[in-house]
Amino acid sequence: MDSLLPLEQADQISKGAPDATVFTIEAGYPWAFYINQTKPPFNDERVRRALSLSLDRDEMIRTFQKGQGIPQLPAVFTGYFSEQEVRQLQPYDPERAKRLLAEAGYPNGLDFEWTFSRTTGDWYVAVLQLIQAQAKKTGFNIDLKPLDQQTFSANLRILNHVVSLQPGSSRRWDIDLSFADWHPNARVNYHGVKDPKLGSLIDGQRAVGDPAKRRDAIREMVKYMMEKQYGIGLYTQVRYNAWYPYIKNYQPNWNLLVPPLEDSWLDR
Repeated sequence: MDSLLPLEQADQISKGAPDATVFTIEAGYPWAFYINQTKPPFNDERVRRALSLSLDRDEMIRTFQKGQGIPQLPAVFTGYFSEQEVRQLQPYDPERAKRLLAEAGYPNGLDFEWTFSRTTGDWYVAVLQLIQAQAKKTGFNIDLKPLDQQTFSANLRILNHVVSLQPGSSRRWDIDLSFADWHPNARVNYHGVKDPKLGSLIDGQRAVGDPAKRRDAIREMVKYMMEKQYGIGLYTQVRYNAWYPYIKNYQPNWNLLVPPLEDSWLDR
């Protein structure tokens, strides 16, 4: 039995164990796309927007998930915005990306370093490489640099990075954990965003008890984030869970990092 597998591993299990059950899970939590906005080049909104406009999320979905999944906004869980709204707030427009990059002072392109942890899997590196290839078409020349996990984490904490990306698994339990990444006073604000208005919007949605009104408050906050391009979203992550038929009374739960086995048993 395996939990939260990428597509390649799920396909291998299906071929090697035809009697196994392979269950598809589309996670609703967002990627953690950390962009250091305390210094050039990404303290310029035009550069951040140009990078977002350079990313063809549909190609990512086709490449890594066989077309399963949809584009996703930063910070917010799936369901707060329709797919049409997501595409309007976060379009793919490479020509506009080139113009914005030139307006920001980089008519001949922009070189920057993108760090990541060596502990990540091959599927994650493949995502970075596709981002690298897409962004190159609009003038971004990305140097992908692997670091040991300790150095990578330490650099995030002191904002000694330019851009980094994490799948966002720690944000699955409550949407407010995701918003904390942008709060001016948050320890995990690895973006370096210190916007009092955004902080007020984050605090404000926490105080709303009515679910419908809180939903509206969250939507207002995310729209403001996109207006400033404080974050970049990618796509909903589709993962797979697989188990053999002799594992009884088992059902996966995408919200758990380990399989829920308390009431399951083996019948062999």
